[in-house]
Amino acid sequence: LQVSLHKRFNDGLLFGFNYTYSHSLDEASFAERAAHFLTSSIINPWNPSQMYASSAFDVRHQINGYWVAQLPFGRGKLVAGNANRFVNAAIGGWQLAGTTRWTSGFPFSAFMGYVWPTNWDEMGWANQVKPVATGTTLKNGVPYVFKDPSTAGSSFDYAYPGQSGQRNNIRGEGYFDTDMNLSKTFHIVRK
Repeated sequence: LQVSLHKRFNDGLLFGFNYTYSHSLDEASFAERAAHFLTSSIINPWNPSQMYASSAFDVRHQINGYWVAQLPFGRGKLVAGNANRFVNAAIGGWQLAGTTRWTSGFPFSAFMGYVWPTNWDEMGWANQVKPVATGTTLKNGVPYVFKDPSTAGSSFDYAYPGQSGQRNNIRGEGYFDTDMNLSKTFHIVRK
């Protein structure tokens, strides 16, 4: 799903807004010939559908926005509309612009140690047995992906023989960024 709203530049204002909803599913998000060790290898080749889950690059929600707004100062504007050319040179021609982006987080899997439930060459993912809160937490300067890293381990259990474990069943934090700029246009008059 993609929804967009755009306003053409008129009366000193231009803006745009985009929203995208998507969901990507697969059994392996990267080529198996790449590095393995729980990257995207099929853990149980007798039942590859056990790996069917959200893709490693699945971003469910994405919002983007941009704007340009001329500030209402200087000749012909709301404030100091009759300014002389020297005052207008100082306060006129300013505009504020920016972009904003927000996305939901990427999915990831929990690794529960060196356990080979199905294949001697591929370790299994953990099975989630109760809810766990995600969000970057710093403990002694070390970042963790769980709100309470000391209790997160009790939310998971080992994959049983013949299982692959749960792939990409946890969502990380999203991304938010705003960039802005302030600029000025000078009118140079040649005589």
